[in-house]
Amino acid sequence: MDFYELLNEKKNIINNVELLNKFLISNDKCVQNEKDLINCENYKMVSFDLNDANSMEQKLTNSGFDFSLPTVFLCECVLIYLEVESSDNLIKTLSELMKNTACIVVYEQVNPNTAFGAIMIDNFNQRGISLKSIYKYNSLELQMERYKRLGWSNVYINDMNEIYDYHINSEEKKKIEKIEMFDEFEEWRLLQNHYFILVAFNCHKNIHSNKLKQFLENKKTKGG
Repeated sequence: MDFYELLNEKKNIINNVELLNKFLISNDKCVQNEKDLINCENYKMVSFDLNDANSMEQKLTNSGFDFSLPTVFLCECVLIYLEVESSDNLIKTLSELMKNTACIVVYEQVNPNTAFGAIMIDNFNQRGISLKSIYKYNSLELQMERYKRLGWSNVYINDMNEIYDYHINSEEKKKIEKIEMFDEFEEWRLLQNHYFILVAFNCHKNIHSNKLKQFLENKKTKGG
């Protein structure tokens, strides 16, 4: 799900990268949709204006989406570019539409009020990019409160430093460090303090709820 213009760009990339094409597209099980986007059995593009969450249910229904199945929504630097009211409405609507266990995983920017945060915001502004909700939800705590208020009963969050320290095992870190020499660790740490990953979920009849909570809490994730 995304704006048509962005999905059209993704479609062109997928069509031109053989590995992606083979992985995502089953040519014998694909049909054209009304906007010539990818519409296969295992991968479907659904375009709509993300500022209009009210149209999302009908768009998903028309695409064959099953609201009764367990579902994960991935939002990688998406919601922060929408107006605050629009992004809040989208988060709330997703929590209300699902009839089974649902999870939303969000990766985006935070902490605009630090010296580094001001530089980060300025860099985005120079590129004509506005981080619309970063000031209203300027901390991990405010982001947690936001998702709970908008209908997600379990919310866990870490900045990217905590992800690196607690969610990546030592063997994986060694493997990463062997790929390329890296001597700007202090600056990298500053950057990671200004991005976060949030996991919010609603469990249907509490199925798997305890397992999910236990996993996240064992990783020293801030949660509630």
